Amino acid sequence: METVVSEIHTLLKIERCTFAWYRATTAQPFWEVVTEAKNPELVSAIGCYSRASVCKLYDRFLP
Repeated sequence: METVVSEIHTLLKIERCTFAWYRATTAQPFWEVVTEAKNPELVSAIGCYSRASVCKLYDRFLP
């Protein structure tokens, strides 16, 4: 997965590219960013984020 994210980042010349899993099987569903490719000046986004803290843009990908 790291290779895919890195290649997308390079090909599209974007600041950051991430891959995240949506963990819906817990009492409090959350997004888990598991890998990223980013410009060096950016802070890492790897980690877990509550659904409420993530932009509503991602809600369109959920059932």
